[in-house]
Amino acid sequence: MSSKSQIVLLIPMDTSERISSTFQYVIEGVIRQPGTWILLSILGIGNFLIDVGQKSLVHKYFHGLQLGDPVSLPQSIYPYSLYVVIILIAVGVLLMILQSGYVARIYRGISPAPPVRDMKTLFRDGFILSVIGLGYSVIPVLIGVLTVLLPLQQKIEDFRQISSTSQPLVISPELLQTIGIVIGGFVLSMLLYIILCTISFIGLIRFCRTGSVRSAFEISALLAKIGDIGWVRYLLSLLLLLFLTALFSGGIYLITLVFVIFGIIAEAIIPGINVIMTVIRILVCVFLDVLIVVFNARYLSLLYDAGTESVQEPAISSEAQEFRS
Repeated sequence: MSSKSQIVLLIPMDTSERISSTFQYVIEGVIRQPGTWILLSILGIGNFLIDVGQKSLVHKYFHGLQLGDPVSLPQSIYPYSLYVVIILIAVGVLLMILQSGYVARIYRGISPAPPVRDMKTLFRDGFILSVIGLGYSVIPVLIGVLTVLLPLQQKIEDFRQISSTSQPLVISPELLQTIGIVIGGFVLSMLLYIILCTISFIGLIRFCRTGSVRSAFEISALLAKIGDIGWVRYLLSLLLLLFLTALFSGGIYLITLVFVIFGIIAEAIIPGINVIMTVIRILVCVFLDVLIVVFNARYLSLLYDAGTESVQEPAISSEAQEFRS
C-alpha cells in the first residue's frame, strides 16, 4: 500500500460532512439570526474585559496600575483604577459564564442553534461548565505554580537586588538547578494540560448530555467514549479543529489589522481617529469571535456523536431531554 493511501486511511471519512454541517449550523443559527448574533456578541465582550483586567493587574505588578495611556485618561481616574479593574473582571466573568451556558446548550445537541434566552439557566449551566473546566486544569496549574512561577518569582527578586547593588551576575549551580526545575515543570504541566484538555472535551459534553457533574470526571467512561469514537479519528479531528480555529483567528486578525493601519495613518489628518478605529476593531473581533465559539461547540458535539454507540451512556437528564425535543 502506498504512503498516499495510508494517509488517506488516517483521515476521518466523515470529516468533510461534519465541517459542512457545522458551517451550516453557524450560518442558519447565528449569521441569519441577527438577534442571536448580537446577544452572543454582547456575551463575547466578557473575554475582552477579562483580558484588559488581567493585563492591567500584570502591569500594576511590574510598573504600577494603569488602564491605558496616562496622557489620554483623566488623572482623576487613577486613584480608583484598581476598583475599575475589579469591576471589569467581574463583569467579564459574568458574561463569560453566560456564554459558557449557551455553549452547554450546543453541547446538548440542540439543532438549530438555540436563541439566547433564560439567563438564569444560562448562568447555572455556564457556571457548572466553568467549574468542571477549572477542575481539569487544577493539577497542571498547581504544578506550573510550584515548579515555574514560584522559582521564577524568587529569582526575579534576586536579580532585582543584584541590579540595585551593581553586583555581577554569577551563573551558580543553584541557578542552573532552578532553570532545570522551571523547564521540567513547564514541560510536565503543559503535557498534563494537553492530555487533560483532550479528555475534558468529552467530559464537558457528557455533563451537558446527562446533567451529572460526576459523569464529567469518570475518566474510565470518558476514555471508553473516545475509544468508541476511535482514538486516531478523535485526535485527528481535534487537530483539524485546532487548525481551523487558528485559520479563522488569523483571518480575523488580518481583517482587524486594516483598522489598526488606517487609524495610525489617519491620526495625523484626523486627530482621535485612531481611538475610533480601535473601538471598531474590538467590535469586529467580538462579532466574529462568537462565530468561532459556536463553530467549535457544534463541531465537538458532532464529534461526540460520531461513535459507534457501543458504549452505554448514562440516562439523559430531564432538562437535557427537554432541550432536545
